[in-house]
Amino acid sequence: MVYMMCHNIIWDEMFEGDAEFSSEHYTFLKLGTHELEYNPEKGYRVIEESDFPVQWPDAHYAEFTGMYSLYKSGEHRKYDYIGFSQYDKEQRLIGTGPDMDIHELERARHQIETERAGGGPTNITELTEQVLADAAEPLHISYESHEFNKIYDQRVMMDNEHPDRFLGDGVNCMDRILEDYNAFFGTSFCMDDVAKTGWLNMCDSFLTPSETFDKLMSFIVPIMESRKLDKYDTKRKHRLQGGLLERYVAVFFALEDIRKVDLSTIHQYWKKKGPEKKTVFSRLKAVFVR
Repeated sequence: MVYMMCHNIIWDEMFEGDAEFSSEHYTFLKLGTHELEYNPEKGYRVIEESDFPVQWPDAHYAEFTGMYSLYKSGEHRKYDYIGFSQYDKEQRLIGTGPDMDIHELERARHQIETERAGGGPTNITELTEQVLADAAEPLHISYESHEFNKIYDQRVMMDNEHPDRFLGDGVNCMDRILEDYNAFFGTSFCMDDVAKTGWLNMCDSFLTPSETFDKLMSFIVPIMESRKLDKYDTKRKHRLQGGLLERYVAVFFALEDIRKVDLSTIHQYWKKKGPEKKTVFSRLKAVFVR
């Protein structure tokens, strides 16, 4: 089951190219308090995070409010694989197929986002099922992969000496996250280990075994509940907590001992419904994540 995170609209054209897109494998998980606009004739399965017995109250944690509720409910244990994507990600490959070279992928992404058109096949469900069927062991699928150095070189900070400074030459958030990972799991990985695959799974868009999701959230939930990230955005300007947690997830999957497959889909981050306040991380997607 892949949960499509949404908050105010579902665009049919994002999903209609995938002939096998249905409620059998996809659920729209509505976050926040906005009214959700969508076409009921499409037969989408739509649930709200408020449907779960446990909720996370703070919207600046972005899609992790939904992931938190889902994990706390144990709902994910119904499935062998659980995943997440977003309402503004089209069911269309950026490239030609699984495991496209990351540099070619980045070039193709840049062209698509510049022209706001193009891309590859739309049979994402079929490709996902094929990859899983062909696998001799559990695997992890990334629906949004970005080159490691590009993400690291954004210089997003987690600097205790300058906690409200977002970008700069202070402590890189990736280094701080790796420290937290090693402390939690009792490991001694270095940044070269994080970079070894050459790419990072970003935007919390992935499909992974339910047991792996359990392990991920055992790491993420204490970070959330400690409120340790709040000090890096004390004025709540940028939804920074969600952006930093996205990078915690990226580091976790980079270090997880599981086969990783790329099926990056097109993220139409420029497509929004009505006026929407730009956060720092939405600007990063528009400027850096290309």
